[in-house]
Amino acid sequence: MSWVLDNHPLIIQKLSASERLDCGNEVYLLREDQIPVALGGNKVRIAAEFIRDMYAQDANALIMYGDRRSNLCRVLALACKAEQIPCLMITTSGPSTVPAFNERIITGLDVDIIQCEQGSIADAVDEAQERFANLGYRPYYIYGSRLGTGNEGTAANAYANVYKQILAWEDEHQVAFDIIVLPYGTGATQGGLVAGSLAARDNREIIGISISSRTPQRAISILADSVAGWFDKEGLDCPADYLKALHLECGYNCGGYGVPDQRVDETIRLMLQYAAIPLDPVYSGKAFLGMRDYLHDNDVRDKRILFVHTGGLPIFFDHLGTLHKENSC
Repeated sequence: MSWVLDNHPLIIQKLSASERLDCGNEVYLLREDQIPVALGGNKVRIAAEFIRDMYAQDANALIMYGDRRSNLCRVLALACKAEQIPCLMITTSGPSTVPAFNERIITGLDVDIIQCEQGSIADAVDEAQERFANLGYRPYYIYGSRLGTGNEGTAANAYANVYKQILAWEDEHQVAFDIIVLPYGTGATQGGLVAGSLAARDNREIIGISISSRTPQRAISILADSVAGWFDKEGLDCPADYLKALHLECGYNCGGYGVPDQRVDETIRLMLQYAAIPLDPVYSGKAFLGMRDYLHDNDVRDKRILFVHTGGLPIFFDHLGTLHKENSC
């Protein structure tokens, strides 16, 4: 087993007090951007779960789906290269005129790519499965069925395990977090944390700041599937009232997934200036700004908050040259 399957310890850092950053609360950062392989990020832990599950199902080739700039596809491509696993990527996005960092890594690893239309993803999964089968491989599609369902619990397991580590960290450092805040993208990270909290029966408030363009109804549905999928995969009874634990804020996405926003740029610059911490404009930057706005709008003060910095370092570097020069927020 290679580095991608290591159980990386948590790095939790207290943010220096600054009203411009914390809105009158005590903020800590879970530095998933500091995971020391594959350029870090929460997708390292999620990719490791997919690789484990692939081996558990006696498969020996991996099919992934995502944008050419995807953090998860970057990590999976690197993991498969290290593990010598044949890998194929399905995407609905064409090559960029100026390739992003993640896209250059995926291309540089010679990952075979099937490009399809948005409505033809299931057919592309069938094609990928057939390609591998014809070569004598037993393929594994990370999202389960050809329709992308059935494997939600696998990805969620990464952060259900992280939740246990958070509890252990709190116990060791005698620090208790009132609220956990994180970006909501695919639902796996928040779903895992919520599942971990429910399993621990501690009723922790876990707030997802949606950076997605999905409707609130669709976003909650995906999150619910992630939580229920984890309990099903673990053979545990999901609490009947688990939907009450799903706290998703969809009003702070600054226009939706990947949409540029000047206030997000200002937040990224503030974090560099005051804390020397990089945030990216798609996930962590939008979610950190959304957290600040949520705390302000709901007059939340004097709480101890853990913000999950999900990484995205390549996207930060892609974006660095476009940041505005103004220093005000």
